Amino acid sequence: MKEATAAAFLISSAYLPQAFAQQAPSDVDLRAAYCLPIVNQQVAVYQNALSSPGHPLPAQLEQMIKNMAADAQGRADHLKRYLQRRIADLDATALLVDRVIDLAPDGSDAKDRHIST
Repeated sequence: MKEATAAAFLISSAYLPQAFAQQAPSDVDLRAAYCLPIVNQQVAVYQNALSSPGHPLPAQLEQMIKNMAADAQGRADHLKRYLQRRIADLDATALLVDRVIDLAPDGSDAKDRHIST
């Protein structure tokens, strides 16, 4: 009986890492994670332009900025929804490493960098 229990434990232990294995992020996942803070910054800039005291904006310009803010907020919401669905399946280490690489001041274009796992 002990041998059967030990064998069952060893067999289940062999499959356990595969049950919790996470996918490497795709290029789309990496791009979404990279773009989200940028789009959030755009939203903040537009909202700041609308709320700056002492500088009234012409009605047409104010409406244009509101439209751009709404578009940017829509893009941010779309990216958040996408990432929320994907984040449970992704290897977060690869996302963090890619973010650190994007922050490195090496002069290369972020979209040209890929991480192979």
